[in-house]
Amino acid sequence: MESFKNILFIGFLFFVFGSCTSDDDSNETTPFIGDIVLQSQSEVDTFGANNYSSINGSLTITLESVVNSSTIVDLSTLSSISNITGNLTVSNNGNLVSLNGLENITNIGGTLNISLNESLNTIDGLSGLIQVGKSIRVFGNENLSNINGLSGITNIPEDLVIGVDIGPGALSNSNLSTIEGLSNITNIGGDLIISGNKIQDLSGLSNVAAVNGSLVVSFNDVMTSLNGLQNITTVAGDLNISFNNSLPAIDQLSSLINIGGRCDISSNNSLEDISGLDNIENIGELLSINYNNSLTTLNNIFPSLVNCSGVFLTKSFFINLEGFNRLTNSQVIVIDDNENLRDISGFNSITTLNNLEINEVEKLNSINGFNDVSMIADFTISQPLTIVDEAISVNAFQNLTTISNTISIVGTANTSIDFLSSLETVGSDINIQYNENLTDLCGINSLIFNNGLNGDFNIFQNLYNPTQQDILNGDCSQ
Repeated sequence: MESFKNILFIGFLFFVFGSCTSDDDSNETTPFIGDIVLQSQSEVDTFGANNYSSINGSLTITLESVVNSSTIVDLSTLSSISNITGNLTVSNNGNLVSLNGLENITNIGGTLNISLNESLNTIDGLSGLIQVGKSIRVFGNENLSNINGLSGITNIPEDLVIGVDIGPGALSNSNLSTIEGLSNITNIGGDLIISGNKIQDLSGLSNVAAVNGSLVVSFNDVMTSLNGLQNITTVAGDLNISFNNSLPAIDQLSSLINIGGRCDISSNNSLEDISGLDNIENIGELLSINYNNSLTTLNNIFPSLVNCSGVFLTKSFFINLEGFNRLTNSQVIVIDDNENLRDISGFNSITTLNNLEINEVEKLNSINGFNDVSMIADFTISQPLTIVDEAISVNAFQNLTTISNTISIVGTANTSIDFLSSLETVGSDINIQYNENLTDLCGINSLIFNNGLNGDFNIFQNLYNPTQQDILNGDCSQ
C-alpha cells in the first residue's frame, strides 16, 4: 500500500512539472528574422502578440504617407523585444505620446530615428537602451520636452542629430528645453547637430571631448550659452554656429584647438564676443564671419591661428578688425561689405596669398599690417563708386614685391598709391581706376622702370592718368 502511494505521488509530481514545462515552452520568445514595418495599431498588436525577443533586421513604426500620420497610440505589446540588429524608426505617428513598450530594448545595431511625432512628449520608453551601432536622430517632435530616455548611451559611432539644420519649422523639436539626457555620452564618431530647439545651453554634452564629424549649433532661438562644449578640443569636420538669436558669447569653445573643415560664425544677432575662439590653431578650410549684427569689435582675434585656407569677413558691422598675427598659411583673405569698418590691422605673419580683396568698406580710413606679405596672386582694393568715402591711410604691404596675376585699386579717395612702392612685378594687368582724388602714381615707379608689368596698363578715370611713358619721363604725379 505504501509503495502504491509513492507511485501516485511521483506520478502527481510528473504531471505538475510536466504541465509547467509545457506552459513555459508555449510562452518562449523567439527572434523575428527580417525587416518589419508597422503602420497601424492593429499591426502593432498583432506583431507584439508573437512575443519576439529580438528583430534580426529593422523595425519601423510609421504610416508610409506624405499626407497622413498613423493612428498608433500604444506600443506596450512590443515589450518582449530586447535587441534590434538594424534600425529602429518611430516616425509620423501623430497620436503617439510615449514610447512605453520599448523599455526592454538594450541594443540597436543601426540607427535610432525618432521623428515627426507631433504628440510625443517623452522618450523615457527607451531608458533601457545602452548601445546604438550607427546614429541617433531626433527631430520634428514638436511636443518633446526632454530626451532623458537616451541617458544610457555613452558612445555614438556615427551622427547625433537633435533637430535638423534647415531652419525653424516642421523638422525642429520646438519645445525641447534640455538635452541633459545626453550627459553620459563621451564619444561622437560623426556629426553633432543641435538645431531648432528651445534649449538655453548644451550642458548635456559636457563629457564630449571630440567630434569626429561636424559640429552644428543653429536655429536655437533662446540659447544663451554654449555651456557643455567647454571640453571639446577637436572638431574633425565643420564648426557652424549660426542663427542663435539670443547667444551673446561663445567663450565655452575656449578648449577648441583644431577644426578640420570650415568655421562658420554667422547670423547670431546678439553675439558680441568671439574670444572663445582664441585658442584655435588650425582651420582646415575657410573661416567665415558674417551677419552678426551686435559684433562690433574684433580686437586681437584668432591670436593662435596658424593655418586656415581662407578668411572671409563679410556683411558685418564691426568697427575695427585687428588680429590674425600668427596666421602664416592662408590662400584667400576677403574683407567685403562691412559698412561700419574703419580700421584693419594685423595679418603680420603671412608671406604669400592667392587672393586679397578689400571691397565695399565705405568708412575704411586705415590699413595697417600685412608686413611680411611678399607675393599676392590677385590683389584688390575697391570702394563703392556712388558713395563719397574717406581716403585710406595705408601703412602696410612694405615688403610686397610681386603680384603674380592682377592688381586693382578702384574707387578710393586716396591722392597717392605710395603703399605700392616696393612692387617690382605684376604678372598680368594693373587696374587703377575711378579714384577721384588720385594725382600721384609714383608708387608704381619701380614697377614701370624695371619693366615689371606683363599685362595691360589700365590707368583711367582718376584725377590724373599718366601713361607708362609719362612715368618713365618723370611725370608720375601732377
